[in-house]
Amino acid sequence: MKAIALTFDYNISGSGSLDSIGRHWAKNVYKNKEFIFRYSAASYATFIHHNPEIKFDIHTDDVNLLSNELAKYNVDTSNVEIVDWSNELSIYKKHKYPFESVMQLVKKYKDSEDFLLKLDNDLICKSKLDIDENCILAWKYERNVSNGNPLWGEIHVC
Repeated sequence: MKAIALTFDYNISGSGSLDSIGRHWAKNVYKNKEFIFRYSAASYATFIHHNPEIKFDIHTDDVNLLSNELAKYNVDTSNVEIVDWSNELSIYKKHKYPFESVMQLVKKYKDSEDFLLKLDNDLICKSKLDIDENCILAWKYERNVSNGNPLWGEIHVC
């Protein structure tokens, strides 16, 4: 089993930004790069704490910042690899859909022989995962994607 995740500096405002596609609340919610990386590291620490045996690859455009934030938590990171994905993100962040980078990350591992678990960067893991490779795991959805804003790209990704 392998877990993967993605944390990067979102394009919050300006041309091709979250704001420009209708997420006018993005600046208030995501605030800035440091805030995004801080809450992402806290989220990942809850997963690592309960599941230290699971290989976990975190892709990012700032390895140092994410490493420093994750180091604030007393978790065993021996199975964690923080992958510099700066080059890929510089391409995918230009796409008209903001979820293109997530779709490309999953696509990267598509042919992997590992049982793959894609983690969001704002989850809270409350206990050890009790799953095997015959399970299907789904997060409780925040909203129905089919009713989403087509500009966000979620419908395209799904």
